[in-house]
Amino acid sequence: MPRLRNLLFVLATVVLPASSFAGDLDSLQGSWETNFRQNERTYRAVKTIKGQTETVEVFDGEKLMKRHSVDFELDECDGIKTFTYRNGRVTFGAGAPTKLPDGKYIYRLDKDSWIGVFGALSTDSGPVYLQTFKRVVDDKAPDTK
Repeated sequence: MPRLRNLLFVLATVVLPASSFAGDLDSLQGSWETNFRQNERTYRAVKTIKGQTETVEVFDGEKLMKRHSVDFELDECDGIKTFTYRNGRVTFGAGAPTKLPDGKYIYRLDKDSWIGVFGALSTDSGPVYLQTFKRVVDDKAPDTK
């Protein structure tokens, strides 16, 4: 029952209107980052979107630990937006060079936040979890005031 309650909360968070689908590809362009814990350590992950390619770099402090890239496409059905990734490859770090499995997750863009819900699709078998990335502010970005 707790899993169902968590899933309903996550779906409500993602399905509520935040951005129009039509502009999402343009809005995703650039870099996004998050911190996460694994094995009692905190790591930083940076996603960079260029066109329809996503590159993710994972850092331990300032040290690059892993890099992988995927090709992706965005889709929307009944207000639920999905990010489908294919042709994944580890290009640096443990396991490089290795191909990655294809996949899909639910996403939502909310201003400078990119929220991904993993494990919630009927084809998923793992636990449901949420991951939030924040837009990286470029100090050299043009002044829009």
